[in-house]
Amino acid sequence: MHLSSLILAIAIVCYYGLPKSQLDKLQRVQNVAARLLSGVRKQNHITPTLKALHWLPVEKRIIFKILLMTYKTLNGLAPSYLTTLITRHHPTRKLRSSSRSTLQVPRVKTSTYGDQLRSPLRHQNFGTHFPTI
Repeated sequence: MHLSSLILAIAIVCYYGLPKSQLDKLQRVQNVAARLLSGVRKQNHITPTLKALHWLPVEKRIIFKILLMTYKTLNGLAPSYLTTLITRHHPTRKLRSSSRSTLQVPRVKTSTYGDQLRSPLRHQNFGTHFPTI
Protein backbone atom coordinates (compact mmCIF):
# COMPACT_ATOMS: atom_id res chain seq x y z
CA MET A 1 0.00 0.00 0.00
CA HIS A 2 1.40 3.38 -0.99
CA LEU A 3 1.71 6.08 1.64
CA SER A 4 -0.80 8.30 -0.17
CA SER A 5 -3.35 5.45 -0.23
CA LEU A 6 -2.84 4.84 3.48
CA ILE A 7 -3.26 8.53 4.31
CA LEU A 8 -6.44 8.71 2.22
CA ALA A 9 -7.84 5.57 3.89
CA ILE A 10 -7.13 6.97 7.35
CA ALA A 11 -8.67 10.32 6.39
CA ILE A 12 -11.83 8.58 5.21
CA VAL A 13 -12.09 6.61 8.45
CA CYS A 14 -11.74 9.86 10.43
CA TYR A 15 -15.02 11.02 8.89
CA TYR A 16 -16.90 8.31 10.80
CA GLY A 17 -19.18 9.83 13.40
CA LEU A 18 -19.62 13.15 11.61
CA PRO A 19 -23.11 14.62 11.71
CA LYS A 20 -25.34 13.83 8.74
CA SER A 21 -25.21 17.47 7.64
CA GLN A 22 -21.42 17.22 7.24
CA LEU A 23 -21.67 13.89 5.41
CA ASP A 24 -24.23 15.44 3.07
CA LYS A 25 -21.72 18.16 2.18
CA LEU A 26 -19.09 15.54 1.40
CA GLN A 27 -21.64 13.65 -0.70
CA ARG A 28 -22.35 16.80 -2.71
CA VAL A 29 -18.62 17.23 -3.37
CA GLN A 30 -18.43 13.63 -4.57
CA ASN A 31 -21.48 14.14 -6.79
CA VAL A 32 -19.92 17.24 -8.39
CA ALA A 33 -16.67 15.35 -8.98
CA ALA A 34 -18.59 12.49 -10.62
CA ARG A 35 -20.48 14.93 -12.84
CA LEU A 36 -17.23 16.62 -13.89
CA LEU A 37 -15.57 13.31 -14.74
CA SER A 38 -18.49 11.84 -16.63
CA GLY A 39 -19.99 14.96 -18.19
CA VAL A 40 -23.45 14.23 -16.78
CA ARG A 41 -25.80 17.19 -16.46
CA LYS A 42 -27.08 18.40 -13.11
CA GLN A 43 -30.66 17.43 -14.05
CA ASN A 44 -29.73 13.74 -14.44
CA HIS A 45 -29.71 11.31 -11.52
CA ILE A 46 -26.27 10.79 -10.01
CA THR A 47 -26.71 7.19 -8.78
CA PRO A 48 -26.15 5.54 -12.19
CA THR A 49 -23.06 7.70 -12.66
CA LEU A 50 -21.64 6.69 -9.28
CA LYS A 51 -22.29 3.04 -10.13
CA ALA A 52 -20.61 3.42 -13.52
CA LEU A 53 -17.54 4.93 -11.81
CA HIS A 54 -17.64 2.14 -9.18
CA TRP A 55 -17.90 4.75 -6.41
CA LEU A 56 -19.75 4.07 -3.18
CA PRO A 57 -21.74 6.87 -1.55
CA VAL A 58 -19.67 8.68 1.10
CA GLU A 59 -21.33 7.11 4.15
CA LYS A 60 -21.06 3.58 2.79
CA ARG A 61 -17.45 4.16 1.69
CA ILE A 62 -16.49 5.18 5.23
CA ILE A 63 -17.96 1.96 6.64
CA PHE A 64 -16.37 -0.09 3.85
CA LYS A 65 -12.93 1.39 4.61
CA ILE A 66 -13.28 0.66 8.32
CA LEU A 67 -14.24 -2.95 7.61
CA LEU A 68 -11.48 -3.35 5.01
CA MET A 69 -8.81 -2.01 7.36
CA THR A 70 -10.12 -4.29 10.13
CA TYR A 71 -10.03 -7.33 7.82
CA LYS A 72 -6.50 -6.54 6.65
CA THR A 73 -5.34 -6.00 10.22
CA LEU A 74 -6.79 -9.30 11.46
CA ASN A 75 -5.27 -11.21 8.53
CA GLY A 76 -1.77 -9.73 8.72
CA LEU A 77 -2.13 -7.60 5.58
CA ALA A 78 -1.96 -4.21 7.32
CA PRO A 79 1.01 -2.31 8.75
CA SER A 80 2.26 -3.61 12.08
CA TYR A 81 1.22 -0.53 14.06
CA LEU A 82 -2.42 -1.34 13.26
CA THR A 83 -2.17 -4.94 14.44
CA THR A 84 -1.47 -3.74 17.98
CA LEU A 85 -4.73 -1.78 17.98
CA ILE A 86 -7.12 -4.59 16.99
CA THR A 87 -7.29 -7.97 18.71
CA ARG A 88 -9.82 -10.78 18.74
CA HIS A 89 -11.87 -11.24 21.91
CA HIS A 90 -11.42 -14.58 23.65
CA PRO A 91 -13.90 -14.94 26.54
CA THR A 92 -12.56 -16.47 29.73
CA ARG A 93 -15.64 -18.67 30.18
CA LYS A 94 -18.26 -20.32 27.98
CA LEU A 95 -20.82 -17.80 26.78
CA ARG A 96 -23.61 -17.91 24.21
CA SER A 97 -21.67 -15.31 22.25
CA SER A 98 -18.50 -17.45 22.25
CA SER A 99 -19.23 -18.71 18.74
CA ARG A 100 -19.26 -15.16 17.35
CA SER A 101 -16.07 -13.54 16.11
CA THR A 102 -15.87 -10.35 18.13
CA LEU A 103 -13.11 -7.85 18.65
CA GLN A 104 -11.77 -6.68 21.97
CA VAL A 105 -12.18 -3.01 22.81
CA PRO A 106 -8.84 -1.70 24.10
CA ARG A 107 -8.85 -0.19 27.57
CA VAL A 108 -7.82 3.44 27.81
CA LYS A 109 -6.38 4.83 31.03
CA THR A 110 -6.85 8.51 30.30
CA SER A 111 -9.33 10.37 28.16
CA THR A 112 -7.71 12.09 25.20
CA TYR A 113 -9.03 13.90 22.17
CA GLY A 114 -8.37 10.79 20.05
CA ASP A 115 -10.51 8.65 22.35
CA GLN A 116 -13.41 11.05 21.90
CA LEU A 117 -13.05 10.78 18.11
CA ARG A 118 -13.11 6.98 18.22
CA SER A 119 -15.98 6.71 20.68
CA PRO A 120 -18.72 6.30 18.00
CA LEU A 121 -16.86 3.24 16.68
CA ARG A 122 -16.77 1.67 20.11
CA HIS A 123 -20.53 1.16 20.23
CA GLN A 124 -21.16 0.43 16.55
CA ASN A 125 -22.39 -3.07 15.79
CA PHE A 126 -21.21 -3.72 12.25
CA GLY A 127 -22.10 -7.40 12.57
CA THR A 128 -25.79 -6.70 12.02
CA HIS A 129 -25.13 -5.31 8.55
CA PHE A 130 -22.07 -7.20 7.42
CA PRO A 131 -20.83 -10.78 7.61
CA THR A 132 -18.69 -11.68 10.60
CA ILE A 133 -14.94 -11.80 10.16
